Amino acid sequence: MCRALTAALLSVLASAALAQETQRVPLGTRVYDVFELSPASPVHVSTVDVPGAARMVIDVRTPAQPVGVEVRNPSGALLDPAGYSILTLGPADVPPLGAVLFEEGRHVQIEVSNPPAGAWTVRVTLPPTAPATFASVTAFMAGGLGVSVVASRPTYFVGDTAVLAVIAFDGATPVTGATATVNVYQEGGEGTPIVLFALDDGVSPDAAPGDGLYSTQMAAFPAGQYLVEAVLESSGRRATAGTDFEVAPRLARFTGGVSDQGVDTNADGLFDHVALQLDLEVDEPGVYALTAVLRAGSDKALVSGGEATLPAGASTVTIPFGADGIRRFLGVDGPYAITDVVLTRLGDDALGERVADRRASFGDTQPYTLAQLQRPVTIIPAGLADEGLDTDADGLFDLLRVTFSIDTRQAGFYTWTGDLRAPDDTVLGIASGQGFLDAGVTTVEFLFQGQPIGESGQDGPYTVSNVAAYGPPDAAAVQDELGLTQAYSVSQFEGSAVTFAQLKAAVQAVPITNGFPPAQVLRKILLVTVGLAEKAAQHGHPGLSDLFLNAFVHEVQVLVAHGRIAAADGDTLIDMAERLIAQP
Repeated sequence: MCRALTAALLSVLASAALAQETQRVPLGTRVYDVFELSPASPVHVSTVDVPGAARMVIDVRTPAQPVGVEVRNPSGALLDPAGYSILTLGPADVPPLGAVLFEEGRHVQIEVSNPPAGAWTVRVTLPPTAPATFASVTAFMAGGLGVSVVASRPTYFVGDTAVLAVIAFDGATPVTGATATVNVYQEGGEGTPIVLFALDDGVSPDAAPGDGLYSTQMAAFPAGQYLVEAVLESSGRRATAGTDFEVAPRLARFTGGVSDQGVDTNADGLFDHVALQLDLEVDEPGVYALTAVLRAGSDKALVSGGEATLPAGASTVTIPFGADGIRRFLGVDGPYAITDVVLTRLGDDALGERVADRRASFGDTQPYTLAQLQRPVTIIPAGLADEGLDTDADGLFDLLRVTFSIDTRQAGFYTWTGDLRAPDDTVLGIASGQGFLDAGVTTVEFLFQGQPIGESGQDGPYTVSNVAAYGPPDAAAVQDELGLTQAYSVSQFEGSAVTFAQLKAAVQAVPITNGFPPAQVLRKILLVTVGLAEKAAQHGHPGLSDLFLNAFVHEVQVLVAHGRIAAADGDTLIDMAERLIAQP
């Protein structure tokens, strides 16, 4: 806001004759912070200085992209996110939320009664892999008899309707039945304000009667800077508040026409890109940038855009979304949601660079399938299935089988390789396979040895990575990370360390046939022997512990010989005991 406009307004206010008592009250305070989040700069922290208030509302807005929000009070305590409210507003929505009017987009709102004075912080974080987005933090505070005035947007275009709201609270109680006058001063015409009367009657643009929010609206503002003075009169008291907004020249706008089509540039029957076409009406010719985001669900997005020099009048602009990007970042069949479409006029003329129009959504594309899109000859899709294999029936996995798919357009003889990695990225094994693959999708497998997994001492899940397939010329494919296995315990594999607890659990689980002595007596004898071995080991007598474990082995052999325990179960118990003996 320019100094001339502010000084002129102060002069007008100072010369006004007041018929009622004018109170100096702690007026509402509004903080507005606009910023951009990107993968390179994914975190923004806003500071809200609260001098003392009965009520505070914080709103975090993005056009559509969900973001992480943390609010901390002056002592550093984190507010419980369960108390946050989340709302998405469309282009035609201008409802009050709490005590503030908002722009269209996704809003996270936090309301605090009697907030402690001091510096509050609002931390806004872009989730990993999310595309860049603009965001804003708005904070409104009111205390005692508080009056504030807000505009539904900081910037309008010529022809837009500006919605203004006077917010009046006495402590935490809405002020009702008051008279609210809004004087709008344009730079250069400070002596003749536009006078509007704001009402709290629930009639549009006011959303609800008696909530202390007095609303009014006006269209057809000419381009320029505007200062707003709100005057509230209630029960002999008079209070004022102010804000400002800008009306920008109408540059260009979306007319609603949108279409998309797959484009095959090399006539091989596959789409090299999907062309998104948007219809525009251009008022100010110049160079324009257009960006849009395709989304598949809430966590997959692809950004694309371009620039074009546009004459005045109707134009159609195309944004290409490459097949490689759709496969990599969306990875599923369509349709895809068309979101976050932004039209920006570029240039260093008097108009400068500014957003001309934006839409949160333009609906969905056609239902494209990944099979329709251009692709390499061979693809290794991410994803796997796995299972442990016990080849010697000792209860431990000797192999880890991993199955996955190879999708090729050219039949031939192929070799595939890959490695298995522990959570700390240690390579636990390298596996390979080979065979003739027909054109299409074929399921193949890796067999990783269980011994190195057991010896690693690390529980899963394990990562299958660096997967490559080699075949006919120009048919190679690589997948950096195929996926994760199940969350195996290392004790399930050969080579893993055995504990006394595992041996006792195995004794508890092994079937013992009925007879004399009874099965429960035999099981107790085995458990007592293992327990004596464990106590000896705990007290630093490994030789004595080994004697008891050898006694246990003998007991099991006798029970197997007499048919009280199955031979396979006996082998498992004996193997565990012998591995305990062999361990240092």
